[in-house]
Amino acid sequence: MMKNISVLFLFLLPACLHAQDELSLDLLKAPGSPGFILLDKEPSSIERPTNPTDFMVSLRNATDDFSTLPKNYAVELAPFWLFGGKNISFSDMMDSSGNMCNAMKQTLSLSVAINTAGNELISKTQLGIGIKFSIIRGPVSEEFLKANGKRMEVLRNIEKDFHEEEGYKKIQSKYRALRKDTTLNQEAVSIDEDIETNNYQEARMEGLQKKYEKELENLSKTKLTRSGWGLDVAGGFVTDFPNQVFEEGVIPKYGAWLTLSYACDKNISFLLLARELFQKDESYADKNDNIRIADLNHTDGGIRMIIDKSRFSFSLEGLFRFTGGGDDLKSENKNAWKLMFNAGYDLGNNKIITFNLGRDFDGTVSKDGNIIAALNLVLGFGSSRNISN
Repeated sequence: MMKNISVLFLFLLPACLHAQDELSLDLLKAPGSPGFILLDKEPSSIERPTNPTDFMVSLRNATDDFSTLPKNYAVELAPFWLFGGKNISFSDMMDSSGNMCNAMKQTLSLSVAINTAGNELISKTQLGIGIKFSIIRGPVSEEFLKANGKRMEVLRNIEKDFHEEEGYKKIQSKYRALRKDTTLNQEAVSIDEDIETNNYQEARMEGLQKKYEKELENLSKTKLTRSGWGLDVAGGFVTDFPNQVFEEGVIPKYGAWLTLSYACDKNISFLLLARELFQKDESYADKNDNIRIADLNHTDGGIRMIIDKSRFSFSLEGLFRFTGGGDDLKSENKNAWKLMFNAGYDLGNNKIITFNLGRDFDGTVSKDGNIIAALNLVLGFGSSRNISN
């Protein structure tokens, strides 16, 4: 019975928790959606490693000052957390032993991005279907480990306070006497003791927490971040539906990429990208400005530096693209580059707003300028994580 009481108190958490054995973590780090990247609607092309929430929504709108519903949005879900999160222990979540299966299971996310394009005469809906996961993750940051250790210390203090309460001592004294009575059914006595103790504990829970409420609340806000090396895999494809007709759907684009990352302890991260994209029947201008159509492949390589400062995040990324597959491609289309500045603000509770400004790739045929300016909102849902073991 005493063991059950100790275990119960390890689950005693502030009001922000969904259950006694779950910790609601602030996990979101403004990730890029593979579906958006394939649709060319993700301003940032180099994704940072993340700890996914169960379900995430990304809203993109570069025009109209958000006065209309966004035409570009994505939903992303983490299947193992959504459907089997209860089976992933806290020790599994903290694991940094290099277990690829564990890393893939926890970071696997599937995304669907939607883009509506066209004009009054021709319109189409595009779906970007993406997948991403980590195969290497660095250790959990010292900051989070220290905060978690302090939180567990507070919970032990709450347990100690409970054991010193007069009401608890009276219950213990009462059942010590009953256990000495050999005429009683001791199994029934033990059950009654557990019930009475747990009922008293539940009645006193709010009062016991109140003493440490502020401290627990502050500790629970610490983000779960990792340091060291990481390696992520992502990929997917695009499906076009001309004139919004399902039967006319085609797959014009698909690709895959690797992201190698290194996160320093000083809130600075570096990312390297290698990506291959294939575009079917893409129009391009040759050296004589004749319009041709061919299956093109784009090979991308890039680097991104991210600085996290309190709730703010700033990054700068550069991307070089080599395009092949067409005859006599213009040199400016064959070797293109992209430069992007990103700024984000963490609104808390897995909500992030980001601003992006930079130079996009020039189009293979034409482009009305190459400036990118976008405001994005990322919302994460389902961040409760099991800490029972």
